[in-house]
Amino acid sequence: MTSFYPPTLRDKDGERHLSPSAKRWLRVTGLDLAFLLVLLVLGWLWIWGPCWNPWRISCFLRPDGHGDPVQHFLGWRAYVLAPPVSLVPPLFNRWTWPEPIPLLFADVIPLAAILLRPLQQLVGQPFQYFSLLSLISILATGLVGHRIGWKATHSRSGAFSLGLALGLAPPMVLRISAHEALSLQVLVVSALAFLIVRESRFWPWALLLGLAAGVHAYLALSLLPLVVIRLLSHECAPSPLACGSRRVLAMRLGWKLSPRLLDALLLALTFAAACWLLGYTSGDVESAPDWGENWSANLLSFFDSANTSPIAPPLGRHMPFQSEGFSYLGLFVIVATPLVHLLGGKRQRGTPSLFPSPTLFWGVLALMVVFAWGARWYVGPHLLLNLDVLKRLPLTASVYLSLRATGRFIWPAYYAITIWTIVHVWTLFRARVH
Repeated sequence: MTSFYPPTLRDKDGERHLSPSAKRWLRVTGLDLAFLLVLLVLGWLWIWGPCWNPWRISCFLRPDGHGDPVQHFLGWRAYVLAPPVSLVPPLFNRWTWPEPIPLLFADVIPLAAILLRPLQQLVGQPFQYFSLLSLISILATGLVGHRIGWKATHSRSGAFSLGLALGLAPPMVLRISAHEALSLQVLVVSALAFLIVRESRFWPWALLLGLAAGVHAYLALSLLPLVVIRLLSHECAPSPLACGSRRVLAMRLGWKLSPRLLDALLLALTFAAACWLLGYTSGDVESAPDWGENWSANLLSFFDSANTSPIAPPLGRHMPFQSEGFSYLGLFVIVATPLVHLLGGKRQRGTPSLFPSPTLFWGVLALMVVFAWGARWYVGPHLLLNLDVLKRLPLTASVYLSLRATGRFIWPAYYAITIWTIVHVWTLFRARVH
């Protein structure tokens, strides 16, 4: 496994110290990192405005009571003020008294709400934590992007540009103002980073799945195909040494499983346990009989500014539609593709690929993109393809009725394309310059 962090050396006494390459990395990238973090913080302040202040709860108390952020804050307050009903799974009844409901139905980032509830009860004065969590996500995403860029390109400019592109990626920025939990897309970027470094250990993936389940179901489900890639790719296969303790456990239980099957079973059990602990299996969830065109996508949304640009107005589109993560991706690909070809962009034989098992990796992401497009595909107001028949098939009906905003499943592909393109452009540019 390739580490993201600067290498260290051991002296004669066995103590670790920074290697010369680590000292060089700290020296040449220290200012870059500081400037990157400052830009990310300024971007975060621009997104939130005065509402970044955790104590300024007036931003979440609109008179009409409408909007997702208002609902999320009121759900947080209801959970804090409600008498304890159940900790495992977390239930509260302030909204639906006397019947309790799982905390996750309030979209309050369940894990954060559980951890911060004692603090809120101790402090007394109401506060919101959504803005600070989004800051943590932006900074962490930028840092992960910077490390990917440095390891892949050995270019300060490449590392900086990738950190900035991921830290302020449109899918994350657009979600902050509408659905704070879904803006914590650092989990998706971290999973891609694990694949890039061929992370084969069990516990990082188990921790990531548990955290995602504690944030939002869509993020957790978005990670599952990446976990499948990790399990199927021979480049990420767990080594016999890494699986030693798990194989001992399996032998004691009488299981005769390969390390890969054992990892798959344990990851599945970890994910199921996290879902049970957080209440995903509690309560009765009724789906609408037909989500209709909410389960659709307008392909023009790949080029849509989504009201984020002062010079590019939003495109006309057939409503309703979903654009989760689609915005600017088409423009990005159109600009990047000729640039890559102009720089002479073909990977030489013997050069390791950025992502493991490229055919498997991009094939799985392509299926996710098709799934994200939904059951009805539009180009502007024109219906291009109608796949409503899938809503009536036994194997897919429940999926179509449960997942309204399937466009969110394009996020892994969005970030993978961004990472691959920026890394490829800077690698080719350095090759031509040197």
